[in-house]
Amino acid sequence: MTEKIYKYTSLKSGFAILKNRSLILNNPANFNDPFDCILIQEKNDDDKCLKLMKDFSLMKILFKYSEDKTKKGLFKGDYKEFTNCLRKEIQAYKLLLENHQYYEGTPLFSDIYDYISENNFELKKRQNILISKWKDLLKKSYDDIKSYARISCFSKRNNSILMWSHYADSHRGVCFEYDRPNLEEFRDVNYQNKLPEFKIYKILTHLMALDLLEKKDNKQYNKDDCIDILNSFFIKSIEWSYEEEVRCLFSTKEIKDPIEYDSKGNLVIKMELPTAIYIGSRALGNDLDRLLILAENLHIPVYFMKQAEDRFEIVIDEGKKPPENLKIEKNNITLLRLIDEINICINNGAYLSAFFVSLVIPVICSKVESINGTDKDKYIYWCNTFCDCCQKDPNGMSYLSGEVCWNLKNKIYTECNTNVYGQYDDFILNNLILVFQERKKLDLYNDICSKDCIKQNILRFCTSIIEQAKRCYKKHKIKIERLEQIKIEDLEDYFRC
Repeated sequence: MTEKIYKYTSLKSGFAILKNRSLILNNPANFNDPFDCILIQEKNDDDKCLKLMKDFSLMKILFKYSEDKTKKGLFKGDYKEFTNCLRKEIQAYKLLLENHQYYEGTPLFSDIYDYISENNFELKKRQNILISKWKDLLKKSYDDIKSYARISCFSKRNNSILMWSHYADSHRGVCFEYDRPNLEEFRDVNYQNKLPEFKIYKILTHLMALDLLEKKDNKQYNKDDCIDILNSFFIKSIEWSYEEEVRCLFSTKEIKDPIEYDSKGNLVIKMELPTAIYIGSRALGNDLDRLLILAENLHIPVYFMKQAEDRFEIVIDEGKKPPENLKIEKNNITLLRLIDEINICINNGAYLSAFFVSLVIPVICSKVESINGTDKDKYIYWCNTFCDCCQKDPNGMSYLSGEVCWNLKNKIYTECNTNVYGQYDDFILNNLILVFQERKKLDLYNDICSKDCIKQNILRFCTSIIEQAKRCYKKHKIKIERLEQIKIEDLEDYFRC
């Protein structure tokens, strides 16, 4: 059986999550626990690291010498063969580093360094600079990893009183149930009293190898080296153990499926639809209604939570179900608002505006009465089926077909022109002219069409669209009211509140 994980959130955030089918990934710097994702260096590593840094300083000199083509050798005369041999040894060591990618030092080098530097103030000074450089580099590596990290947190339980209080707007929010994704980025959080440590020595050996090989990065080795750092993102204080947390960890440095940037620049993880939705015991209002409508349209089971009567526990209210006829205020129903605004435009002589808005109406109506297929397929079908102006001409003339309307809508709203010319199913269109007459002239003349030209009466088209929109609303009232609506508010009403 697939394991379930749960996401607590507010109603407003929950609606956005459900609508977009994605969750925002957060920077751990914004978490409420100051100990979250904190990491300390293992203390026993200091001596080993110091010895390795000394060793590395000599090896760096030898590497530099072996690559210097202008010098014949470090030594003169009888030492020439020795220097050639040293070069070969360094080249062989390079090959070893290429395969192993870790510089683990040569003990003899460290002893030589100590012997030379014992009474050499300048060398000790350089040593301290070198040590400081590598410590700063390691700190930067961790800080970079943390700054690039993005996390989303889940729980293995949906009935935590504290989590409903902290993360679901004091029980006024919602909890989504998901099938746990089978991804390595999703891991259980471990709870302990001791802060997580990382072995600086191991990471240092890799960074030194990259330095000697003059390589900036190696993703696979870097990932292996940073396993202790990555583990720290999944360790929390034992005081948080009641959360039974599961979290996913991604990086802004590697954008890959299932993560992407949304329109607002947030890094999000794409999720499958929730397998169930749990509503907080204090959830009320229009935000709840909007979420319930969307959940019903997506066929997601909804359960209401309540306080247990005889114990400190949150349980499912088996007797409470979502209302069958959720209602939205009439002035907030987009279809009805658009019908009103088309009439206002016509009455005030704004014919182009009326025509443009009329082209949007089939987008809404085709959601509730159309064939399966793409949005384009649905739009074309609805126009051809219900709109008088979109009926095929029996004499083979050109006409304002559903496909022409679809292309008009896209051209007008993207390029602000009516250049929709070209080959259609049963005619070629070379010219399209919009004509208008005042509404008081009741004798609406028909459209004038030829083999390749359409002269479309705006008023006739708008009237036909309005009639069909009203018919559609009357027939599919509940479905249309449960569609996502355009938010609009009267400013005067706002100030009167």
